This record gives sequence, structure tokens and C-alpha cells, in this order.
Amino acid sequence: MTQRIVPRGEGRPPHFFMHFFLQRACSTVRGMLSSEMGRKGNRALRWLVRGRVQGVGYRYFVQRAAAGLGLTGYARNLDDGRVEVYAVGPEERLAELAGMLARGPRWADVRGVEEQDAAVQEYGGFRIEA
Repeated sequence: MTQRIVPRGEGRPPHFFMHFFLQRACSTVRGMLSSEMGRKGNRALRWLVRGRVQGVGYRYFVQRAAAGLGLTGYARNLDDGRVEVYAVGPEERLAELAGMLARGPRWADVRGVEEQDAAVQEYGGFRIEA
């Protein structure tokens, strides 16, 4: 029994390729539109967290939580001992993050969380700033 190697595309009608191309193009456009619509519904919040929140893995805790919720932004230590958290995303997810910020990781002792509205800025993900 011999095997015949068929050149790519041989034996398929031309409309098959057009269908495949249109399907790929439509899914790309659909993805672009849905991500654009998602951006329009986004809100930005800034939190200032006080207590024992530096040197206990608080920023890494925030990064994991925010990334898991699909939020973008940053967490950074401030000179006065607080941690600043800035996040962009849907309101429900920001509310979830706010609850997590109040608890913090195991070794943290969160004494207060101040929440402020902020301007929406584009970030590729959630990062830890120095």
C-alpha cells in the first residue's frame, strides 16, 4: 500500500478556504470589539492601605489576587509605611479586590484601607512597583 502525499489544499473546493478565512477574520473582529466594550465599562480605584503591610508579602498577595480577578494596575510601598494599590477593571471585581485588601496575607495586620476614585490608565497586567 502506497501513501500519496497531497499538497496543501488539493482536493478542497475554493469556497472552503474563503469560509475559513472569513471565520478567522470575524473571530478576530469579535474579540477586538468585546475587549473594547469591556474597557468602556472599566473603572479605576486607588487604595491606601495602612498597618503592618510592608515586609510581609502584601504587594505579592495583591498582585496574585488582582491578576486572578483579571484586573490591571500596580501595588507599591510608600515611604510612610503604607501600600498604594491602583487597579482598573469591572466594578464587581474591584469590590472583590477591596475585600481582599482589607484582609491581606497571613502575616499582615491591616489597620485601615482608604479608597479613592482614580482616572483610568492602561496597564498590560498587574505589576509590583518599587
